[in-house]
Amino acid sequence: FVEALLLCLLFGFISGVYPAWRMSRLEAVDALKGGSR
Repeated sequence: FVEALLLCLLFGFISGVYPAWRMSRLEAVDALKGGSR
């Protein structure tokens, strides 16, 4: 049960943090390039 709980927490953390981290990196690149936004 503990293993399943940790696995769910890890998966939720990855699925929540990874897209936000990737978007923040893309926005940083756009800002450095002088994007129109």
